[in-house]
Formats: sequence, C-alpha cells, structure tokens
Amino acid sequence: MSDLAVAVPAPARRHRPWLLLLAGTWRQGRTKIGLAIVLVLVGTALVGPFFAPYAPDEPVVVDEVFAFPFDPPSDAAKLGTDDIGRDVLSRFLWGGRSVLALSALATALGVAIGLAVGLFAAYSRGLLDDVLITPAALRRGKLALLPKDIEGREEVRRIFEACERAARKEARS
Repeated sequence: MSDLAVAVPAPARRHRPWLLLLAGTWRQGRTKIGLAIVLVLVGTALVGPFFAPYAPDEPVVVDEVFAFPFDPPSDAAKLGTDDIGRDVLSRFLWGGRSVLALSALATALGVAIGLAVGLFAAYSRGLLDDVLITPAALRRGKLALLPKDIEGREEVRRIFEACERAARKEARS
C-alpha cells in the first residue's frame, strides 16, 4: 500500500438566503432595540394581570369610599382613575391580553385569506391569476414599474436579480 494521502476538498457550505437575511438583520442595532421593545410589551401583556392591584372592572375603594371619576394619581390608584372610578393602571395591565389575542387573530385571518387567494390564483392561472396577483405585484413595487429617476435603482435591481438567482439555484438543488 501507498502512504500517500489525498486531500479531498470539503463540500461547499450552502447558505440559505433567509438565514443570510436574518443574520444581516440581527447585526443592526435597531433590530435588537425593536425586539426588546416588543418583548417588553408582550411580557407586560402576559404577566401584567398578576401585578394589577385591582380587577379591570372593579372601582377603586379608599377608606370604604369609592374613588371619584378622573381622580389624579394617588397611593390607591397609581395612574389615577377613569371616567367611572376604575384604576387606570389595572385596566392597562389587564387590557394587554385582549390586544395580543386580537392581533394574533387578525394576523391568522390575514394569512389564511392571503394563502387561499394565492393558491386559488396559482392553480387557476390565466386572466384570473393576473387580476388577483397584479395589485399585490404593484404594492410590492416590481422593478419594471419603477420610474427611471429613482436613486439607487441599479442597486435595487442587482439585489433583486441576486435573489432571483439564489431562488432558482435553490429550486434546482
């Protein structure tokens, strides 16, 4: 036998475009700040009711007397009272859950409707496809529709073409 070693090159590492986009986005400071703000708001909405001093529909009672409407902040009501004497802080902390639930429901509904319309247009093809998809293409700003005097148009075109090449390459493999 021979003592020769053959160097075999390591296979090229495939980068997924969405991972590259995510990594590039995470390097920006504003992404981290925005994520921190969202996490604080979601955390407040989820955990807030445990720290609320009153139930959301319970009036503030001080020395066995109901608080007046629109009372200023005090020891009993840290942010004051609303128009019928309820604690504003408690209502704020309890209200986050319903806002989160409604936003999740609206997002799910939008995704379901968009998915249904997109699938219907993709399978129907022809004129119906054009009628359903053209408004979405216009909103996305297809490059063919951009005026020639927009600054950075060539850079946008290069990025768009690179994304299309990556998508085609990904589809082939």
